[in-house]
Amino acid sequence: MENFFRYNVDGSASINITLIRLALIVSIIFAYRFRNSETLLKASLNLGTGIQLLMLYWYLGNAELFLKEGLPLFHCRLSAIMMFFGYYTNSQKITKYFSWLGVIGAIIAFTFPDPSPYVWPHVTNVTFVGSHIFLMISGVIILSKNNVYLSPKDTLALTFIMNTILMLANMLVHSNYGYLTELPTFIGIRLPKAALFFLMTMFISIIIIFLEKKQSDLQSQKF
Repeated sequence: MENFFRYNVDGSASINITLIRLALIVSIIFAYRFRNSETLLKASLNLGTGIQLLMLYWYLGNAELFLKEGLPLFHCRLSAIMMFFGYYTNSQKITKYFSWLGVIGAIIAFTFPDPSPYVWPHVTNVTFVGSHIFLMISGVIILSKNNVYLSPKDTLALTFIMNTILMLANMLVHSNYGYLTELPTFIGIRLPKAALFFLMTMFISIIIIFLEKKQSDLQSQKF
């Protein structure tokens, strides 16, 4: 177990990205097939939150790493927590917004993977794959059941508030939560922080607004 929770980096990750992309596709099909199962939804939300606690436990073992990367302030990690919170407090707009964000985030994470530099087996490998799989399962089920409408104003407001909180955290601890300080190095683009904040806020908002409108149009055609 000591090796599983080690802090000395290996220099690169060892995740079979083809297999985890296949797992993501299977999870979408599985979640949609059992979209009416409250048991599956609760299990997925609970396991997704449990993974966040496991990650927090590991990060707490390294104070510097905890501040830089350990706070649950990346969009996907925030989505897992807020979906759990929204569902159990019956905050339907919050739940739906973070379901969209979680589904989008999981797709982006497996399309352009940026895992921590540890060779399998390691806690970060397991949490990287598991957290995004459960994000997708929870998101698909919630979006298939939640009929509340997110207006463009709702989406813009929630995205702006969320990214402002992340940006303030980045300024306080000199981190890069939400990639609002700089984009991943493999993208090869550097932007001023203000421009990146604006572009990320608009990018997230426009995608969710577009998907919400498409879902609303499909639902209206059924009646």
